[in-house]
Amino acid sequence: MIAGVAFLAAAGVRMALPRQLAGLLASRKRTTDVATLVAFGAILLLLGIVLPG
Repeated sequence: MIAGVAFLAAAGVRMALPRQLAGLLASRKRTTDVATLVAFGAILLLLGIVLPG
């Protein structure tokens, strides 16, 4: 679940930062980066909630 939250936080940071300050977070277009980070974060968060510990 922590990794999922980290991916979602990275998506928020990537969306907020301008291109010059994004650094290593900017590997593709902003929308592609944000969509990918949100998808991975949501999947990890969902798996963390659904799967037994």
